Amino acid sequence: EAECSGYPGFITKFKATGGEENTSGDKPLTDTVDFENYRHVCHKWHYKIAKALVVCLESKDYVQIRNALIILNEIIDQFPLISNLANVLEKRIEKVCEDEKEKRKDLYIKASSYRGKLGRCKGRMIKEHDFHITKKPKGEKDEEDAGQKEETTTKDKKERSSESKERKSESRERKSESRERVSKSKERGERATKSRERGSESRERGSESRERERTDMGPPATKDSRKSADPGDSDRDFKRKRDSNREKEKSPVLDRLEKKEKAKKEKEKEKQRKEKEEKEKEKEKEKDKESSKKDRKRDRDSSSETEKKKRKEDEASKHNGDSSTKRKTSRR
Repeated sequence: EAECSGYPGFITKFKATGGEENTSGDKPLTDTVDFENYRHVCHKWHYKIAKALVVCLESKDYVQIRNALIILNEIIDQFPLISNLANVLEKRIEKVCEDEKEKRKDLYIKASSYRGKLGRCKGRMIKEHDFHITKKPKGEKDEEDAGQKEETTTKDKKERSSESKERKSESRERKSESRERVSKSKERGERATKSRERGSESRERGSESRERERTDMGPPATKDSRKSADPGDSDRDFKRKRDSNREKEKSPVLDRLEKKEKAKKEKEKEKQRKEKEEKEKEKEKEKDKESSKKDRKRDRDSSSETEKKKRKEDEASKHNGDSSTKRKTSRR
């Protein structure tokens, strides 16, 4: 009070409370800040500084955490002096060290250095009821309650973080399983396409071999020769037969597709047969027409010849009759 009472910062009222004047009579008496009120104000400043720094440390912003750590390292000799606030700051610093150990190493180094300095300065810390007179005399109980609350909050946060990590891991596993399923379905589709291509190639080879046999040696006499023309039906390729049988058993979709292709081919063959039959019928009709025309011509030619013979006979008979009449007249 002797050192600070005369300064303007510790004066609350410049006028005297009772209107009394000083002993000298020059200036009135003034009301100054009491020592206990000064302790309350200092506690308020410490509390607000600690609150602002805790907000910065709990935020995930790099700049806020870095600035808070710089300020704490600079004022380590004067702050914190209250053990309650020091414990709160120490827990926040430990959390920063755990979070930033593998992500941002510069923040981890600053936080670990400040944690060491704070551990050295714990000998000078005092309790809150020693720093200023509190309204509640049971300061230790309040500190314990605050510590328990902070522990429960930290435990809840840790549990929530572990649950979120587990959920993320489950979602990743599900995504990986879905990707594996998609890859397997693609592989199956590729295998089906390859088996189709192989079947089409074997059919083309069989058709080519049949055409060659027809052109060179005529149509095949037995069914055994047709089977031997296909390279997939030979005795040497029994492994290929086994694989093809397995693929057919495994893929019912291929059986359906092959049935559809067979039905289409049978329909095409029936259409070709019908077209051939219609063409043959038309050719027969044309042949019948031509034969009828030829018969008619022959009939016409035969009738004309008979008529000519008759005419000649008539002419000859007339000529004979005329000659006989002439002879009779000459005899007379």
